[in-house]
Amino acid sequence: MKLDITVTGDKIVSRKLLRFADRAMDMSPAWDDVTKRLQAAFERNFAGQGPGWAPLKPSTIRSRIAQGYAPGPILTRSGDYRRASTSGLVTHKSPSELVAIVPEVPGKFHQHGTRQMPARPLRLKEGEKRDIIKIIQRALIEGYTE
Repeated sequence: MKLDITVTGDKIVSRKLLRFADRAMDMSPAWDDVTKRLQAAFERNFAGQGPGWAPLKPSTIRSRIAQGYAPGPILTRSGDYRRASTSGLVTHKSPSELVAIVPEVPGKFHQHGTRQMPARPLRLKEGEKRDIIKIIQRALIEGYTE
């Protein structure tokens, strides 16, 4: 008995897999959408004052008012930190990496807290993390289907 097997389409699949691999090595097309999603997530943190941010101490509120600022919201004394973490979010992009830069000062103090100040971190909700993963997945799939 003789069995003949004919494979068709292997060259097409091979080319598509090469494009998929190329896209995986250069995710640049996805980074702008990921940046926008991060900006929106961080804005949600500021707008909702958390989740879980400790309220401002009465002495902090008095100090803000004495300096000519509004008594709230939290982490929005002048608005500079909020702007730098949202609409002005700085990113460094390479084909394989996106790094979002939140201002080190005051960012690291708010992210982790100090002896005198509770942590008020910027966080992504699980749904926001999934949205970012979907953006990356879409970019990969587009690389395969092109």
